[in-house]
Amino acid sequence: MGKTGTENKRMYDSPPIIYWTLYEAGDYRSGLVPMTPASFLHPLELQRMEEVRLRLRRDAFLIGRWAAKALLKRTQPAMQHLPLCRVFLGGDVNGLMDLTTDRQTVSGCLAISTSGRQAFCAVTYRDDLPLGASLEHIHPRADSFLVDYFTRLEIQELRGYPAAVQNAWMALGWSVKAAVLTALGTELRVEAREIVVSIPNLLAAKNPMQAWLPVELISAPGGGDGWKVMWQLRGEYIFTIAVWMGKSAIFQPVIKEVTLPEEA
Repeated sequence: MGKTGTENKRMYDSPPIIYWTLYEAGDYRSGLVPMTPASFLHPLELQRMEEVRLRLRRDAFLIGRWAAKALLKRTQPAMQHLPLCRVFLGGDVNGLMDLTTDRQTVSGCLAISTSGRQAFCAVTYRDDLPLGASLEHIHPRADSFLVDYFTRLEIQELRGYPAAVQNAWMALGWSVKAAVLTALGTELRVEAREIVVSIPNLLAAKNPMQAWLPVELISAPGGGDGWKVMWQLRGEYIFTIAVWMGKSAIFQPVIKEVTLPEEA
């Protein structure tokens, strides 16, 4: 489902639409998800789930697949009347997914990110438009985390914020890098410090309209100017969407939230 990397040379004449949703497990009396695994997982996905030994990863696999398929069914006409168990999402617990059904391969890019009992999914149906999504919880992180994943320039910017805001900066900075790495996929070997971020608007995050705010990429594979990265803060979590647009970066993506029903 879509190409990875930054090889997109195509120039689009209109902004891409990105659909996204957030699912929190436990909203329904049935438990993690409102359907039994066999009723919405493809046989190959059931097999993949059985291979996941750790319970937390199995839970993440379930809620991520449920949220993604529910989002696809509400935004992709080819899936509106198709049982979810006939849709196969190839990929790991988190990251970029390939989408196929027993009828066709659906073009576009789908990304899943989970944290705790929440799943954040984003999808675009434009070809050659790599997309990444990341959901990060705000909490203290060790200095070694900064040294391993951030440059001196980024750490200098972080230290310029009040101490009470620095945990949010670290969560957002890592969320941006994770989203970009997801969009790049597994074809390119990229270290997190090759992606350099600048977050000048962090103190404006608590806005009542929950608008998506931009992040500047000082450097990234393909060039920072070819990326569009947007984020927002909800409670103790940061949501980030990164999309490689290349020459189409003159457009701002249209981001639409989709509220999931109790049953897909």
